[in-house]
Amino acid sequence: MILTIVFTQSFLEDLRFSGSKFTWTNRQCNSPILEKLDGVLVNIKLFLASEAIFLHFGIFNHSSMLVKLASMPKRKTPFKFFFFGLIILNLIRQSEAWEIEVFGTTMFIPCKKLKHVKIALRDFNKKFLTKILDRVYIAKKAMEDAQSMMQ
Repeated sequence: MILTIVFTQSFLEDLRFSGSKFTWTNRQCNSPILEKLDGVLVNIKLFLASEAIFLHFGIFNHSSMLVKLASMPKRKTPFKFFFFGLIILNLIRQSEAWEIEVFGTTMFIPCKKLKHVKIALRDFNKKFLTKILDRVYIAKKAMEDAQSMMQ
């Protein structure tokens, strides 16, 4: 009774299944017993289009099961800050870092150049892409100040 109430309130149902009809056997040749003992309980609102697949018995008494999840609905992607002028500036700085003259073996030269590009990228990220919320607040404050001066 209590278990039924819990299942109902949690929207738990036995997931639809395919594959082997029976999930357990006693492994006796003389008097074999086959039963469906196993199932998959899921919140049907979340896993409506999913499916449980019961495989054939292997070396165990119980059959293995796979749960094939349905594709989840797409969520909105979070806000991302892109300012293409900064990206172009960054590309120029990267190319400058790549163009440095390095002497050594054919393996050493690109490794050394990549280290310089990494430094340029790190500097760019520190200068332009950190503390975005603080920079937005400062820009908003500057805009409000400019608007109040116009009135």
